[in-house]
Amino acid sequence: MALSKGSSLSAGESGGGGAMEFISTTNVAGANIIDIQSGFTSAYDNYVVVAAGISVSNNDDSIYMKVYKNETLLSSGYQYYRESGSLSSNQQKFLRMCYVAGADSGWTVNLTNANSRFFSITSNGYYRGLNLGFNDEATSGVITGIQFFCQTGSVSFTAGTVKLYGIKKQ
Repeated sequence: MALSKGSSLSAGESGGGGAMEFISTTNVAGANIIDIQSGFTSAYDNYVVVAAGISVSNNDDSIYMKVYKNETLLSSGYQYYRESGSLSSNQQKFLRMCYVAGADSGWTVNLTNANSRFFSITSNGYYRGLNLGFNDEATSGVITGIQFFCQTGSVSFTAGTVKLYGIKKQ
């Protein structure tokens, strides 16, 4: 459907349930840790995170992810399936997202059931294949943020953006 200047969409034509709504962009250049703690609300149960143009100061480094639950960073209880189909050992301290081999890497993360005690995460990195992760912390609460960081703690992000989208409820 094409719109001319001055026209608008009716309620039935605009993004309804399931539509992606842009929340924020984070420029990661110069950061050692990417911390996104705003934009996670009860308005959305599901989120999509898109990282693009990511470069790090030390090539060939893995990118990891943790989540904030009730504003507390979870530091254990993660498990993830690798692209090979193998399951990580229990009680990991992070979820592995992707492997950065040079400049201009990225990944997409789907965070499902963020307002539930039991959430799941799927990711697809540009170098590594699909990962499926979850956290088995038995505490109730909701996801209130995410954090990305490099395997080598002293490594910083030198370029790229991370965009957060909410999936509109039905």
